[in-house]
Amino acid sequence: MKKSHIVLLIVLVAALGVVLSLILNTGSYENFETAFSKKGEKVTVIGYLNLDKKIDESMPNQLSFYMTDKDGVEKKVILSESKPQDFEKSEELVITGIADPDTDTFMATHMLMKCPSKYKDNQEVGSK
Repeated sequence: MKKSHIVLLIVLVAALGVVLSLILNTGSYENFETAFSKKGEKVTVIGYLNLDKKIDESMPNQLSFYMTDKDGVEKKVILSESKPQDFEKSEELVITGIADPDTDTFMATHMLMKCPSKYKDNQEVGSK
């Protein structure tokens, strides 16, 4: 084989690997109902923090709170991270983890917060 054929073969194998990794890692957003039906699978759920219930941060590097998904289903979430700054001010939460139907708890490994915009009150300033 020529060197150019070997290089081309290596490039094709690398490109195929990238395409397969992108296809296999595509996740979708779930609600709590579908997340709990996918026992043992890592899923992502979007919802809102329930401020009426207690936020427990008594364990180091663990946060426990209640979240309501976009369909209105509420579940207890245990996040294996410390409590983020301005957690109570978040408008929306995006959590990734595994649902545990036995304990009716969502075990989150990662969380993103959508915080309120600091420019919200000044939206009409630029239109004058």
